[in-house]
Amino acid sequence: MTRRNADALKFGLFGVATFVIILWVQLSWLQIAAFLMGRDGIIFDEQPPWIRALASGVAAVPWIIGAVLLVLAIGRRRWIPLLAFGGAQLVCIAGVLGVLFGTPIVKDYASRTAFDSSRWKAENRRGAEGVRVRMVDDLLRRRRLVGMKRAELESLLGSPPPTPYFRDYDYVYWLGPERGLFSIDSEWLVVRCAGDVVVSAEVVTD
Repeated sequence: MTRRNADALKFGLFGVATFVIILWVQLSWLQIAAFLMGRDGIIFDEQPPWIRALASGVAAVPWIIGAVLLVLAIGRRRWIPLLAFGGAQLVCIAGVLGVLFGTPIVKDYASRTAFDSSRWKAENRRGAEGVRVRMVDDLLRRRRLVGMKRAELESLLGSPPPTPYFRDYDYVYWLGPERGLFSIDSEWLVVRCAGDVVVSAEVVTD
């Protein structure tokens, strides 16, 4: 193995190890801070200034290492350690972001199910479980709601209970919790009619 390859491997692994350790420390910081303060536990706002300063110092460790490697790279004209360390950090960050944002997408696709009119209409009662959010994509793909008569729509989806949301629409069906990384709101299927005919149907969040 050449020196360049050895440096790339060594500092790449060093970059990965640094990222993993710093991430673990940051995720466990309140427990670590409580231990340093001799307490069983603390909340975020109870951290004294010296603990906050220590947390900032820990977060700055990769930058400090990068700065040292930059100085050495300029002085010794050896850029591989810096590039390997920085590249490993970027790959790790991309991996974490990929897991955070990719997992909900994969979970959504894996949980989708075929549209079932009986199960859909059962959700119009009290105590709905939010199963329609898994059926709505199949519904919109296989059934052309726009152009249906009101009676046809109600036969297929039932008549939804009254809701204060989206009063500009004629039919408002609660689907379930919003899909995605941050599930804060709900998703709804909203349908607008012109006279006796459906003219629009779309999924929205509140």
